[in-house]
Amino acid sequence: MCGAILRLYFKFFRVNKTFSSERTKKHLHSCQSPDINATFFGGIIHFKNPVEYAEYLNEITEDHEKTYKMFSAQLYALGHINAYKNKHLRKAIIFFGTAILCELLIIMSMAWGRALQFLLTT
Repeated sequence: MCGAILRLYFKFFRVNKTFSSERTKKHLHSCQSPDINATFFGGIIHFKNPVEYAEYLNEITEDHEKTYKMFSAQLYALGHINAYKNKHLRKAIIFFGTAILCELLIIMSMAWGRALQFLLTT
């Protein structure tokens, strides 16, 4: 029971938690260029239509240093997001395995408790 509760806790409240700690946000923003990151969904939504997005992307890709900074900032942010998810996903998997093991032990103890009276009477 406790394993199942902990598994649900980690599944719904830790793994799906948004990547929003203030320290991490400050660190990621300090590493990104001041321009809109056109490769990130948060940057794409700043444009009103696809034509405006295409023009901005064309302008950025003409300057190799801006393109490099944009893609490196994107990879850096994704690396931090994936590390955060991986850390909590591992915990969730451990608690899921613990919950399954606890359920199996409960079922086995109930089965042995029920069968033991028939085994001892003969």
